[in-house]
Amino acid sequence: MPFFFLFLKSSSRFRSHFALLLIIGNFFVFPAFAQADQSTLKLVANPGDIVFDVITIRNDQDKTLTYQTDTVEGQLQNGAVTPTLPDDFLKNDDSLSLSKWLTVEPGSFTVEAKSTLKVGITIRVPKNADPGNHYAVVRGYPSEADTVTKSNVLFLQPISLLVGGDATQHLTITSATLPPTYSSQDSIILQLRVRNDGLAHTVSQGTAQIIGSNGKEVVNTPITSFITLPGTSRNLPIQLNQRLKPGRYHLKIQLQYGDLSAPHVITSDQTFSALPAFDWRWSTAGVVIILLIAAGTVWLKRLRQKS
Repeated sequence: MPFFFLFLKSSSRFRSHFALLLIIGNFFVFPAFAQADQSTLKLVANPGDIVFDVITIRNDQDKTLTYQTDTVEGQLQNGAVTPTLPDDFLKNDDSLSLSKWLTVEPGSFTVEAKSTLKVGITIRVPKNADPGNHYAVVRGYPSEADTVTKSNVLFLQPISLLVGGDATQHLTITSATLPPTYSSQDSIILQLRVRNDGLAHTVSQGTAQIIGSNGKEVVNTPITSFITLPGTSRNLPIQLNQRLKPGRYHLKIQLQYGDLSAPHVITSDQTFSALPAFDWRWSTAGVVIILLIAAGTVWLKRLRQKS
């Protein structure tokens, strides 16, 4: 039997000891002023497992630091956390959120100047956990602070957990519909529909662009992170804020999903026209002129008949 499957079927204690042998002595979390982002701690588990591991906090400063921690859903990119799950799923679905499964023990600790401290993490994987990769970031910040901010964060430790099972992802854009568009409108509502025919949830984000007939971009609207459960479709209304001049335009949608370091990319392209603005004043004037011409024609006809 391949070692990977032996590892998954082993006890939580075995996985904990094995992980400790791998990381003790060479896995460190640097303070926020370190020059490079931290390596992701990659773990594996099956639904229902409890996983134990450690991270080592190193204080390079000349003073003692007392930390407190929190855990957020997302991946670390260029020193910032990129969310991988929207807030509505974080509140309502425990089967997807690694940040809900993960605890840091202890949550508050002190590290002496120029020294290190090992801190334990525990991940309790629910039995209904969605297969595939899940991402979270442990953040450390001063114990006296009310909350973590970009300016006071002391360390960031990204963690990924691969939950066993078939994690095939396959997202498609099934339609992108625009209503009749007029140049008088300040915004357009794009109706985007996607479908996940895979066996695991997808987390997607992207952009919607409108390009003029001259090749210049006139709209670039971000499509914020959204999740699509396996075997389901989603309708996404996207507001494009831009008044368009009459003419032909090109709509391009690009979505990324999967691991942010090597995402899958899907696109949709179509052309549409922005119609001249409808102005009731000109329309009313036109109707009045037509009525006057008709009335004049009738009057001349009757005048000729009398004479």
